[in-house]
Amino acid sequence: MDGKRELTSVDLAALSRELAAYEGAGVGKVYRYPERDLLRFRMRQYDHGRVELLVSVGERKYVTVVDPDHLPEAPERPPNFAMMLRNRLQGAELAAIEQFEFDRILQLRFERDGETTTVVAELFGDGNIAVLDTTGEVVDSLETVRLKSRTVAPGTQYEFPSARFNPLTVDYEGFEARMRESDADVVRTLATQLNFGGLYGEELCTRAGVDYNVPIEETTADQLRAVYDAVEGLAERLRSGDLDPRVYYETDGDGSGDETDGDTDPDGRRVDATPVPLAEYDHLHSVPFDSFAAALDDYVTFASDADEPDEEGAGGRQRPDFESQVETKERIVAQQEGAIEDFEQQAAAEREKAEALYAHYDLVDEILSTVRTAREEGHSWDDIAERFAAGRERGIAAAEAVRDVDSSEGRVTVALDDHEVTVDVDEGVERNADLCYQEAKRIEEKKEGAEQAIAETRAELAEIERRREEWDAGDGDADGAGESGDGESGDEEADVDWLSEPSIPVRQSESWYERFRWFHTGDGFLVIGGRDADDNETIVEKYLDPGDRFFHAQAHGGPATVLKATGPSESYDGDVEIPESSVAQATQFAVSCSSVWKDGRFAGDVYEVAHDQVTKTPESGEYLEKGGFAIRGDRTYHRDTAVGIAVGITCEPETRVVGGPPDAIEPVAETTIPVEPGRYAQNDVSSCRRGRVASPRSDRSSTNDPRRRGVERRPGTGPRGVGRDAIVISGPGEVRCMLEEALSYPHDDEDPTRPFLIGSVLLLSSFIVGLTIIPLYGYLLEVLDRGRTGQRGLPAFEDWETLIVDGLKVFVVNLIYTGIPTIVLSVVLGVLFFFLAITGAVFGSDGGGGGVAVMLVALLVGGAVGLAALVALLVATLMLPAALARMRVEDDLRAALQVREVFAVAKNSDYIVAILLAFVVGFGFSLVGGLLSIVLMPGRRRSFATRRSDTVGHK
Repeated sequence: MDGKRELTSVDLAALSRELAAYEGAGVGKVYRYPERDLLRFRMRQYDHGRVELLVSVGERKYVTVVDPDHLPEAPERPPNFAMMLRNRLQGAELAAIEQFEFDRILQLRFERDGETTTVVAELFGDGNIAVLDTTGEVVDSLETVRLKSRTVAPGTQYEFPSARFNPLTVDYEGFEARMRESDADVVRTLATQLNFGGLYGEELCTRAGVDYNVPIEETTADQLRAVYDAVEGLAERLRSGDLDPRVYYETDGDGSGDETDGDTDPDGRRVDATPVPLAEYDHLHSVPFDSFAAALDDYVTFASDADEPDEEGAGGRQRPDFESQVETKERIVAQQEGAIEDFEQQAAAEREKAEALYAHYDLVDEILSTVRTAREEGHSWDDIAERFAAGRERGIAAAEAVRDVDSSEGRVTVALDDHEVTVDVDEGVERNADLCYQEAKRIEEKKEGAEQAIAETRAELAEIERRREEWDAGDGDADGAGESGDGESGDEEADVDWLSEPSIPVRQSESWYERFRWFHTGDGFLVIGGRDADDNETIVEKYLDPGDRFFHAQAHGGPATVLKATGPSESYDGDVEIPESSVAQATQFAVSCSSVWKDGRFAGDVYEVAHDQVTKTPESGEYLEKGGFAIRGDRTYHRDTAVGIAVGITCEPETRVVGGPPDAIEPVAETTIPVEPGRYAQNDVSSCRRGRVASPRSDRSSTNDPRRRGVERRPGTGPRGVGRDAIVISGPGEVRCMLEEALSYPHDDEDPTRPFLIGSVLLLSSFIVGLTIIPLYGYLLEVLDRGRTGQRGLPAFEDWETLIVDGLKVFVVNLIYTGIPTIVLSVVLGVLFFFLAITGAVFGSDGGGGGVAVMLVALLVGGAVGLAALVALLVATLMLPAALARMRVEDDLRAALQVREVFAVAKNSDYIVAILLAFVVGFGFSLVGGLLSIVLMPGRRRSFATRRSDTVGHK
């Protein structure tokens, strides 16, 4: 079993009473051990002599007085925090040691020259120590805390966490009321609602003889009384100081009931130190101590060494604690299985409620009609409740069925069969039943998420067991980190430079949140956001759980963004503290995915609310659109939040493309590109130069020529939080990038002779045998595709079958784009000339003014139509390469015929310049021939490359 890592509220209650004996001690020096987040107070007291008090808020969180022989070596140079404490406390007297409420917070109050200094040790969460002056203002703290509920920062008034329920001072009525408020089982209620923690919750159940897993609603009065008596017995021992401290050992043999004196150190590993003997530890060996402080001194001094595994594998590496990892995963699986079972029961109960509404249709309809009629007549909710009470006394069935009237929500709770169903009086029976069915469906969807989570946990468990088997079978080389080729081994696995590897293995699993926008914050919290209105609906209805934070940009058009405090199958116990860094990253994510980006702005406002402030139920007279929601209560605003996204690739533990705020993505990705608002849409960053990203993690400022990456690098500091060398999208997408690469790279080919000769033969022979142009059309597509994938140099004429098939596609697209306008132009010119010829024949050379007028009208009309057809031909010819590129990107002939998307690329000024240059340099009779001639004439590309470089570099 795992050893104790931090003191419980019960431990601190017992310890604070013992440490009160050291009040009056004078402070000599204060030491700080930064690597362990440990403070040491050297003091001297008349009765006890030298006193060494340790306060640890690091990996182990405890407070105790230790034997001087157990002290760590003092740091050579005291840190600033220790010097500050020495200046304030040297010569001061320890006036009081107190526990705050029933919380894991200990206050040490010192007095000197009429001034008071209080050291507050927070032994929960990440741990913290704050130093307060006489007024309660924070002088300094190890960590700065800025939460919505409280702030701990120098120069501010110290704020304690919300007061916790103190079960050691409550009477039976208060205890019973607190227990009855819970909807969990007995042990979870004791652990969370009464703040005993898991160990003492189980201990109290064992002492009371009550099953851990009995739901609160099923407990009898006798069972609750037995639990209260166990609580009162423990409280009395803590108040009176009637302790019997023990250190418990996990031994190889059966240590049940074994006990030795404090001078005997049994074989085994220390796992806990407690102020009183625990029935839960009857199976462990125990050693009694005179004081709880002495027991803690023994535990924290020697357990650290015992906790380190002494099994080593190859190269002297220590064996990982696979058993502890397996135990943790098995516990998570058990919790997830319990959650799934709860979801099944809840969904079944909701369906039974819906069926009960239909089974008692007339009764429920009578109740709803009665309430609606009374409200229309102006009766208050209190009057309605009184009328139902009077009806119950007269034996009216409808009144007897009513259990509660909720005036705040406009709801009535009705007893039907074995269920109490809450119905909305503004809705009919059918609608209320439908709401029950919808709730059942929502719960079943949560069950699906829990089933997926449990599958992932079981896979992780299987992986741990596999590594354990490989370690045990292969002398410690399960992780592939055994001895190196030169016989040397390290204590840690080497950091792989993935960017220097010839290939990267793809390792990727599917998670439930990947259907949404998502990322993990730098602190490990999951953030999800909707891609559309349907996603927003799903996130709010299915995945917004207690403890979660909800964010939305103060602008129309943005995702419902949720910062998850727990997983889909985990219960929220109220102890999850989300750091401000995670909140800041979630707000940046929300604003970056909103219309603020589309508007080209670099900052926007974001509001934050708790999970229970978001509802899909509108106020009376309101209407919510699809994907919309209503916010109740106050909002926390994050003003001028900077817009910014980074896209990168991770290789460990999975290989995947990730995106999100730069502070969250850059530390975990092997290579990243920061993106800021620009002329084009966000999606262009994934399509322009797909697969080629800049800024490897080892050198964030380095990149290859941005002109060839389809992106523009702006030097200097960008607006509102945009860092140096941010990459800005400089093209309308992959289509434009393909064309620019196809037009720019041939001059890099070292030996273009063979493809030049083959292409020239095919091109010239096409004047005699027209079909030979078909492979050249296919070759053009290959040129475009090489530009897309970043390959340099001319492609070879090899796969003739593919070239012919692709060429036929190009021929069809070419015929549609240029053939139709050409036919129209030819018909117009033909009809015009024919009409002119007929007119000349009829009127003759001296036909008079009538003939001239007719010919002028014909020329004007025919010329206008012909000019329109010619313009259409030119535009279609201009669009043709963009259409071919789209066809290649989408691998679909229909993509070339999507005129709106093709025109969006063709109208770009850089694209037009490139095509016009192709006309100037290439053959004039055909755009395709012109483009191909540019590919086949590398010597004439140099001036174009220079021109294009200047254009891109000075946008």
